[in-house]
Amino acid sequence: MGLILTHTIITMYTAILCFVYLLWQSKALKKKQVIRKIIVSIVFIILLTAFFWCPLLEHKLGAEYEVFQPGRMERTEVLIAFKLNFIDLLFTTSKQGMIYEIGLISIILLILSPLVIRKLREKCKHTDFYRFYIFALTAGMACLIMTLKVFPFEHLPAILKMLQFSFRLLEFSSFFLAFVAAVNFSVLLKKVKSKDICILLVLLILTSTLFIFHLPYTENLNEERLWPAVRVTENTGRVHAGCASFEYLPSKAFQNRSYIETREDRIYVLEGNAEIKMQNKENTNLKSIVSAEGEAKLELPYIYYLGYEVTLEQQGKKEALKPYETENGFVGVTLENVEEGILEVHYTGTSLMKFSAMVSILGVVGLVGKYVLALKRKNK
Repeated sequence: MGLILTHTIITMYTAILCFVYLLWQSKALKKKQVIRKIIVSIVFIILLTAFFWCPLLEHKLGAEYEVFQPGRMERTEVLIAFKLNFIDLLFTTSKQGMIYEIGLISIILLILSPLVIRKLREKCKHTDFYRFYIFALTAGMACLIMTLKVFPFEHLPAILKMLQFSFRLLEFSSFFLAFVAAVNFSVLLKKVKSKDICILLVLLILTSTLFIFHLPYTENLNEERLWPAVRVTENTGRVHAGCASFEYLPSKAFQNRSYIETREDRIYVLEGNAEIKMQNKENTNLKSIVSAEGEAKLELPYIYYLGYEVTLEQQGKKEALKPYETENGFVGVTLENVEEGILEVHYTGTSLMKFSAMVSILGVVGLVGKYVLALKRKNK
């Protein structure tokens, strides 16, 4: 669940699988109550995720960022290189310190699926449980196959190749096949007792401990070295600790990365006659005393993202300045005839960000209220 909430492409694949499942259950879609539940669920999904997709859409429309550039989030040569061999699913090969093995217990239980299907077909062929079992088995095996070298993943539409590594589909195969393996275990044993569960649990623990010897481990790992943030320098490669592969930079900043490497952490005067008399910068907060004759354009020491609030106070009056993106991909502001003023910068987020966060909070409250009402009705 954590990966779904933090990885947009995984979320997209989740949505695709949910849509396929709806098609799989097409007969149920003829029922009004099912349609009603789907519509209510869609509304809640939109509300609960508003805090994410609203700012995302706002940035997409407000500036050009690398992540939105066609082909930026896919590297076909890397995708091909990280495809799995069938043997990787059966045995731990420690490919670059990663484990893809399904697990011996799961393999044994999955091999017995044909027997379970025959038993379930006799008992509950037309039930939702049987249909979901078949769907989980089909989807799980399909996701496994899509991770292999034999599957032409590189020929899929570009939007699907944004997954970057096909082995990420193992998350879905694990989810579906865990259900299948559990059903197979219960059906084949007929009456599952606590003793059977304990034996299976011990076997799983024993087989899982074997993976420990294949995982790289460093005792002296100190995450504090990553904060304060690692500076981008001329020695920084394609990947950076904190910026990933720089895909979330404004395109102007990405195309001129050498500027980021050499730029000093201060306000620059790009055009006009202006003087920076004092500057105090702490993270996303900045305070400076400035003056300008006529019109002057300043570049602030912040890469351009929506949500920066810039104010200028002079002679006791404070006015808001409108930030814009400079040619270097940084935040810029324009001053005009400033004798001496206090320039302040804070990152507060945009109005839409705040509004969408409130919408998501209300969505959570509404969802909890919906289930509380449902429980009260059930208990009556």
